[in-house]
Amino acid sequence: MFYDDYKIIKSVIDGKTRDYELLVKKYQLRIISLCQKYTKNYHDAEEVSQEAFVKAFNSLSNFRFESKFYSWLHRIAINCSLNYINSKEKNREKETISENSGLTDKRISEESPDSYLELENLAEDIKATYDNLSTDLRKSLD
Repeated sequence: MFYDDYKIIKSVIDGKTRDYELLVKKYQLRIISLCQKYTKNYHDAEEVSQEAFVKAFNSLSNFRFESKFYSWLHRIAINCSLNYINSKEKNREKETISENSGLTDKRISEESPDSYLELENLAEDIKATYDNLSTDLRKSLD
């Protein structure tokens, strides 16, 4: 069984790229299921698993034949799932910060005598929000 995977991988590396479809068909459902455990959503799991298969294909020449292909693909799929989750969380946090900071709604009029004070208060709000972020989030914003 695993010998067949190695033969297919060698074939793909040798230029018969269509043979990669055999590996995709063989492991697709298992990889989608694995990704769904992380994404908690079937549609997202399909998307992430597709990314994992593409990454594996693009890195196939780096496969060392020291382990089973599925073990290697499994690790790639987990990494893609974790990257997807982290990316989704970062986007959600950016949206929340933007909504809560008032940057989208608050307009400071240059003609207003209180504009300097409003600007100063806004800067303090932004700094307070920034200071409350985790260290990792602050690093990503710097």
